Amino acid sequence: MVRGQPLPGSRIRCARAPETPFAGAAHRRATASRRHEASAPLRIIPRMDSAVRVPTLPGATFRLPPQLEGLRRLAFNLWWTWHPRAKILFSRVDGPAWTRYRNPIPVLAGPVAWSELLDNPAFMAEYQQVIREFDGYMTDGADHWFHRRHADTLSGPIAYFCAEYGFYESLGIYSGGLGVLAGDHVKSASDMALPLVAVGLMYRKGYFRQTIDADGHQEHAYPDFDLTRLPLLRVQDQEGDPLEVSVELPGRTLSVAVWLAQVGRVPVLLLDTDVPENDEADRPITHILYVRGREMRLHQELVLGVGGVRAIRGLGVEPVAWHLNEGHSAFLLAERARERATPCSRSTHRSRPATSASTSISSGASPDRSSTATTGPRRAASRSSGCSRSGAGRTATIDSST
Repeated sequence: MVRGQPLPGSRIRCARAPETPFAGAAHRRATASRRHEASAPLRIIPRMDSAVRVPTLPGATFRLPPQLEGLRRLAFNLWWTWHPRAKILFSRVDGPAWTRYRNPIPVLAGPVAWSELLDNPAFMAEYQQVIREFDGYMTDGADHWFHRRHADTLSGPIAYFCAEYGFYESLGIYSGGLGVLAGDHVKSASDMALPLVAVGLMYRKGYFRQTIDADGHQEHAYPDFDLTRLPLLRVQDQEGDPLEVSVELPGRTLSVAVWLAQVGRVPVLLLDTDVPENDEADRPITHILYVRGREMRLHQELVLGVGGVRAIRGLGVEPVAWHLNEGHSAFLLAERARERATPCSRSTHRSRPATSASTSISSGASPDRSSTATTGPRRAASRSSGCSRSGAGRTATIDSST
């Protein structure tokens, strides 16, 4: 867990660094980068020249002055979450709206006095400086750690799976330390220009907020996110249509939509079962983080593991290594072993060595009681691929501790 972490559901204040688990993230990433520079090179296999590009459908429609169109690109990339000048810029667009939402999409979509901003030399100078910094970050990866140390070693990206990501308070798809760690991990990969594609779940109701009723009893209140007001975009398939993948459940097939959260140079694919094609009982599978109930939890992990692999395949991306942050995505092992199984046999015995050799698993504290409901199926998935929870085949391990 991150030291000083607030209780789930409590408000995270980001104005002063010590008050939030996101505080000091830039310092931690800079320290991580220096440690990587001082250490022996990571043992990564194969070679990649550029970041993974994910095509998307148009996002939220709001009009901006042509001179400030760069704000749209900035808003739909979570780069701003760890660059204070970008957050200050959005707060100068509409201070009260920024304080309320901590999210640039509703800020830009609201009633903004654009003419006053265009006539403000200080604002325009700050805007141009932030956009230059952002564009330079996104286009110049040659001078970063990965390209200096491993530019000739990767032939494809690394796939990174986690059940939660803590990027910022306004995108509430995390609950605590695991999510904050995963979020920082993705941001660090972006800073180092590491070719990474991350996969998680799009929790439309996120994690509960704690409230107290009139009798003093604690209650759980779940937010209901409007995805059109979040910095997310629907992913397109290779034909230009909205990407959906299928996951088989007993007696039915589940349709899974794919959203993109762009985090600097790293695309994060978020899977969503709340689509019209699914039965009413199945649409909430991805609504709540760490949902209660053995069956619903198992379905979530099937969507993450199996659906995540199929989403990556649907984009034509071929990872050279797969990293599981905790065991929630263990079914990706079974899915990848199934892919490699021979057509004339359902056995995954021969596909296990190749699956294991390109897989690493990081495991922290013992699972809580709610997560033990799927421990058996997870172990079965690991056995089907020949990969243990300790992480057999660490050919492309990214050490989160540094």
